[in-house]
Amino acid sequence: MFADEPEAIAWRWTLAVGTPAPVAIIFLSLFVMPESPRWLAQSGHPKSAAAVLRRVAATEAEAEETLAEIRAALAAAPAAVPGWAELWNAPPGLWRMTVVVVGVATLRQLAGVDAVMYYTPTVLEDAELGSAADVMYVQLGIGLTKSIVVLGSGYFSDHAGRRPLLLASVLLLAAACVVTAVGFMQSSNGSAPRPQRSPRSGGG
Repeated sequence: MFADEPEAIAWRWTLAVGTPAPVAIIFLSLFVMPESPRWLAQSGHPKSAAAVLRRVAATEAEAEETLAEIRAALAAAPAAVPGWAELWNAPPGLWRMTVVVVGVATLRQLAGVDAVMYYTPTVLEDAELGSAADVMYVQLGIGLTKSIVVLGSGYFSDHAGRRPLLLASVLLLAAACVVTAVGFMQSSNGSAPRPQRSPRSGGG
């Protein structure tokens, strides 16, 4: 959209147009997002907890079963003030979940997805795939593909399970990193050095 604008101005227009919409959507979602059923049950609002579970569960039986599990967990758990001490003294199961969550977030950063997406316009221009406008259209296609994959993963995570989806994603991510690295190596070995320049704004 802003490919014909000067480079010093194009990235500012991109941020100005692309940033407010996601922020507004996240803010408005706060008004329709339900409270945590566990928190509601723990705070003495079992009817509200049951209503939330009926809203998000697939069946009435699943909602009742989940509510019973929450009540049993609250009855078995000792009353404790949340804090760091509770985390350090947590059972092994909670530690494993914490390691998985931190590990997945760390893996995403170490994989360099954001860096590759940030430099995508520069890489496409160096590959001489077309004009600056063509590069922006390719960038738009990449963003739409990411959105479709994210929406699809939400569906498959509930039907296929999160663990198989995570393992498959890690394998595909590793393969994509290898292909990207080989492509960069062949490009740097088979072409003359290019002048250094700052990257254009990319999606992430």
